[in-house]
Amino acid sequence: MGLKLALRHFSKNPGFALVVVLTLALGIGANTAIFSFVNSWIIRPSPFPSPDQLVLLFETDKKTGSEGSVSPGDWKDWREKSGIFDDLAAATWGSYNLTGVDEPVKIAGYYVSANFFRALGVKPALGREFTEEEQIPGRDNVVILAHSLWRDRFGSDPNVLGRKITLDGAANIIVGVMPENFQYIPMGLAEVFTPLTFSPEKLVARDTRYLRPVGRLKAGVDAAGASAAMIAFQASLEKTYPATNTNRGVLVRTLQEETDKQSGNPAVKILFAIVTFILMMACANVANLIMARSTARRKEMAVRLAMGSGRWRLVRQQLGETLLLFIAGAVTGMFFARFGGAYLLHAIPARSMAYLPNFGRVEIDAQVLLFTAAIALATGLAFGMAPALEGTRFDVNTMLKDSGGRGTGSVSANRFRKMLVSGEMALAVVVVICGGLLANSFVRMLHVDLGFDGERVLVAEVQPFSKNKAASSISQFYDSALQRLAGMPGVERAAAAMFTPGSNGGNVTPVLLEGKPEPPPGQVPSVRNNVVTPGYLEAMSIALLAGRTISAQDSREATAVVVVNETLAKRFFAGENPLGKRLRFSRKDTNAWCTVVGVVKDVKYYYPAAPPENQVYLAFAQSPATSMTLVVRTRGTPMTIAPAIRAVVHDIDPMLPVSRIMTIGAAIEEQKAGDRILTQVTGFFGALALFLAAIGIYAVIAYSVSQRAQEIGVRMALGAKNRDVLTLIVRQGMGMVLGGMIVGIAGAVFMAKLLANFLYGVTPTDPATFVSTFVVLAGVALIACAIPAMRGAKVDPVVALRNE
Repeated sequence: MGLKLALRHFSKNPGFALVVVLTLALGIGANTAIFSFVNSWIIRPSPFPSPDQLVLLFETDKKTGSEGSVSPGDWKDWREKSGIFDDLAAATWGSYNLTGVDEPVKIAGYYVSANFFRALGVKPALGREFTEEEQIPGRDNVVILAHSLWRDRFGSDPNVLGRKITLDGAANIIVGVMPENFQYIPMGLAEVFTPLTFSPEKLVARDTRYLRPVGRLKAGVDAAGASAAMIAFQASLEKTYPATNTNRGVLVRTLQEETDKQSGNPAVKILFAIVTFILMMACANVANLIMARSTARRKEMAVRLAMGSGRWRLVRQQLGETLLLFIAGAVTGMFFARFGGAYLLHAIPARSMAYLPNFGRVEIDAQVLLFTAAIALATGLAFGMAPALEGTRFDVNTMLKDSGGRGTGSVSANRFRKMLVSGEMALAVVVVICGGLLANSFVRMLHVDLGFDGERVLVAEVQPFSKNKAASSISQFYDSALQRLAGMPGVERAAAAMFTPGSNGGNVTPVLLEGKPEPPPGQVPSVRNNVVTPGYLEAMSIALLAGRTISAQDSREATAVVVVNETLAKRFFAGENPLGKRLRFSRKDTNAWCTVVGVVKDVKYYYPAAPPENQVYLAFAQSPATSMTLVVRTRGTPMTIAPAIRAVVHDIDPMLPVSRIMTIGAAIEEQKAGDRILTQVTGFFGALALFLAAIGIYAVIAYSVSQRAQEIGVRMALGAKNRDVLTLIVRQGMGMVLGGMIVGIAGAVFMAKLLANFLYGVTPTDPATFVSTFVVLAGVALIACAIPAMRGAKVDPVVALRNE
């Protein structure tokens, strides 16, 4: 019966119902969309048993605070002597050329210790794990497949065990297939797993660091206790091995913390907080609309009370009507959530999905539906109870005697409406300032000088590596490929580099300067080195500041040379001419000196907002690398050359894959995708918050003007001018607005601090953003107050007093 009455009431007021439902749909839909990401990426249980016992370990530089990989010797001691782990495994990232299965392809994978899967608590879905014997060099011809590779390349063949696949030219026997949900986010995508091998000498080495340990703590040991124990144990290693371990600390981080860090979950949590503010603003608007509607229905309620209806029955009836609107808003919001979620997933680069929990998949499942139903019920009760109670709080006799048939709101109701508007403005300030800070930061990032000109530059990754190929044959491959590419129509320059902007690669090595005292252990500076062929710096249009670039004269037999960047030259050779100075990148080989022949501009190889770092360029002929990226500067549209690059490579070596052919611009855009998405979404929610706040202010002021028609008529009859009435209404409206904005600024300062890691060139308390937001919101609020105020100022006092 109550449902029928509610539906009959809304059928007579379809405009009111439509506005309320759409307003709620915006707030609930935004919350549902973001919650679906929270549910899939944060709440969903870990695929590993007892995940709170899993920790990652990093070696740290006590001087700089930087964290990095671990040496085999330290890992071995941690595993055998620390006494806090049930198991401590290790892994390192690798890439492989897969041949013999359809088209040749470059795939990513891990080299893992035999106990890697055991430490994580996961077993292969098919087959077995690696054995300790398979960690011995020469016995590592086995491989475990990721579920995705098994499905895509082997058609989910259950008889795949025992088959051979060729990785980097060597046959490997398939001994296992991992479950579908297995994903190790800290190291990203893995399509194959091969044994991590150690010779007796390599297992105790401490001067090379490339392992990423993951351990399962013993029962009763938590992350804090493990951290304290490992810090003490690492201090003992520092004393025992001062040549390699001086100033080397240790960092223990839970797997969940690292997953959050790698997958960008903090951004998702921030968005969830913002959409919660949006929902509260939408609910505040709806509460104001319902309260105004309840006031207008007081005559109806008075008649029903006089005819014997109980007050609580009427409260339940109005509350039921409100809940019906909220449920309709939730159902409509589900459609908005689907579109919003699809947009966000489409905006995320496919390459980034491997670093996201659940491989980036997001589903609107039973948990999401329950969440949507819960917020509809909770917000409906929270924001519907006050209007329902207020709608029956009056004197029946007085209301029935009111010949005008229009109730007036109580003082408490008016105060509640003003509080809702002030709260809306406070939330709007927080959301708009967050959006403004991110937009300001992103614009600054777009104008960062990357140090190169990537327009019309195409890159393609190739890895002509095989255990059976000599370095000379690899050099011949690149020489032949670059010679052919350079002679093609439409190609301006062709070169190769070990890594290019947007590739997230590069080696960091220690550097020593000739003629300067060797720093003590733990204080040796480092550089990021890049191996390049002649013409690379010119192909990338990296400005030469002094000397010359890498050229054909830098052959294997010639004097070893190096080109350094501007930052390195300033840090290491301040006040000196760096040309002719010599560097080396190893303590052991005292003959491996490289002469500085040129200085070039700094290049942003990774994140555009990253600080400048020491960079050096080595000649490919003198420091040959196996995996290189072809760099082609074209005269026209770059992607038109892509088929020709594949053809040239396959003509030289039909079994060699060419991967990730893309423009430099596209690679940089991938790097900025997270910042772009966060900026766009918060910008949209900022605009939505501004719109909701304006509507809320307008509705309250318009309602107030309609209720004060008699008062306005009396004022004007006593001599008040239109300007006086306009000023009075606007001043009162802006009074409640400004109070909310002041509270909002305090909240924005706190919220902005959470955004600090996402900002570039902008402080969390950037005065320009705060002031501009205040001015914009105040201007919008002024307009929202002025429109109904102007209508009130035009009231004819004679008509107003006659109607009353």
